[in-house]
Amino acid sequence: MAEVSKTNPYLNEPITVVYKLYFSHNIGISNWRELDKPKYNDFWSQNIDIKQLVAEEGTYNGERFRYVVLRKTVLYPQKSGKLEIEPLSLDIDVELPTNRRNIFGQVMLTKDHKRVSAGSKIINVKPLPENGKPIDFSGAVGKFDFKVIPSKTTLKNGESMDLEVSVSGTGNLKLFSLPKPVVPTALEMYDPVHSEKVNTPLSGMNGKISDKYTIIPQFKGIYNIKPIQFSYFDLGTNSYKTITSDEITINVADGPTSPNAGNDNPGNASVAKKTVDAQEQFKFIHLKTKLSQINKKDFFGSTTYYVLLGIPFLLIPFIILFKKKKEAIDGDVMGNKLKMNNKLAKKYLSEAKKQLGNKEPFYVALEKSLHNFLKAKLKIETSEMSKELIKEFLADKKAQPETIEKFIQITENCELARYAQFSNVAMRQDFDKAAEVISELEKQIS
Repeated sequence: MAEVSKTNPYLNEPITVVYKLYFSHNIGISNWRELDKPKYNDFWSQNIDIKQLVAEEGTYNGERFRYVVLRKTVLYPQKSGKLEIEPLSLDIDVELPTNRRNIFGQVMLTKDHKRVSAGSKIINVKPLPENGKPIDFSGAVGKFDFKVIPSKTTLKNGESMDLEVSVSGTGNLKLFSLPKPVVPTALEMYDPVHSEKVNTPLSGMNGKISDKYTIIPQFKGIYNIKPIQFSYFDLGTNSYKTITSDEITINVADGPTSPNAGNDNPGNASVAKKTVDAQEQFKFIHLKTKLSQINKKDFFGSTTYYVLLGIPFLLIPFIILFKKKKEAIDGDVMGNKLKMNNKLAKKYLSEAKKQLGNKEPFYVALEKSLHNFLKAKLKIETSEMSKELIKEFLADKKAQPETIEKFIQITENCELARYAQFSNVAMRQDFDKAAEVISELEKQIS
């Protein structure tokens, strides 16, 4: 059974899906396998890890049952309208009572297989209201706090400062972009460093995201960074809210004077006219001279001539060493093959990113990237790559069990993509997971 927390959420409002398996008290369950995994088309999804299955008492259709929670998932709908959550189908090994008893009078059990399905669910997603929607609204939904904090406001010539733009709270933190500050032309601002400290429990995302800009002043003076606005849709009041930061004043104590003094704001960056004083029409005669010889010595037979003549002979030992090193590298067939596989893994991962939105070329490139990564790290060929063998090799290389399972899941998604429909959201999630898994295995594999 699939229990959905809310069937009519707003766009980007979190909902949860909990899959429970109910069974009678006289039935035993020894094993279960997923036949059809639920696909969350047009949803951003995050599975909640369940470390151990625990049987609990519950009621279903008015009757007492035992149940176990198989899967918990947090979903954020990415478009409005009727969206379908596909069913979870299971193959279960059960132990059923018979009419026979053993010599101790206990009921004897027989083993059997049962196939069950949680059934599909329809979610009616409401669009965010157009009435009162701010112009700068970027899709943030939840309850947030917005801050713009400079590392310092008084600078010396050559010093830099950091300007952190951050949003914290509860909501779809990974699904919107932060507003960008606008600074005077006399302040040089570099591209931001983005960071995320976000947790995703069953209640939805919470934490903090931030963009940190490095700013370096070019001229001395006093500069104002205008207030920045951040708008979001508050699910508590079902209305839009806007938070405005304070204006920031930067005092640059020394350094060269700006040629646009008095026009330091971005909207007034026109070049100021410079008045030429009449006394500056004539300049002083230079008092120092720089003389050079008219009659120079011949190049042939000079010191420079002999130096240039001897350089090729001095380079001979280095050329010999370089040639030997190159021959050694060319002779290292296995090393060159591993390097080539590593390059191919990066190449196909880059190709997969370019093919986001095109299902077949995307998953072909993603699968090739994963295979070439394994060939580079585990020194095995593609023909050897069964799932069990991959798990065994990765475990021998000290990879974490969670990372191994993530890798297997992504390879399964690449296989399923040939027969099933995958949304752009699902492809983006698979790409991010693949890049994350490759990064984790790079650190873990010994």
